[in-house]
Amino acid sequence: MPHSYVSSLFHVIFSTKERRRLITDELASRLWPYLGGIARKNDFAALAVGGVADHTHLLLSLPATISVSKAVQLIKGGSSKWIHDTFPTTSWLRMAGRIRRLQYRDSANRCHDQVHP
Repeated sequence: MPHSYVSSLFHVIFSTKERRRLITDELASRLWPYLGGIARKNDFAALAVGGVADHTHLLLSLPATISVSKAVQLIKGGSSKWIHDTFPTTSWLRMAGRIRRLQYRDSANRCHDQVHP
């Protein structure tokens, strides 16, 4: 009986928001193994994981049953949630929150000024 063999290797790169240099050595030492764990949990393999302060590289081996987009969704979604849950008081998270609030206030003030000159 004939058998099929599929070998699908993908080099995936994704960056931090606005390419900010947020991945410290401390975070990287915990993040890279966590990314490999996400892959194992979802029945695919992260053959190599690494990166620098503003982006991450993964070499993924995917079975025929998992699309590249699904694998990236699982990796990015799982790692993002883990970072927010594990490092809730990290200064870069606070700074990102401040930037969003300032943009919102600026937008609200402009709207208010337009309605009430």
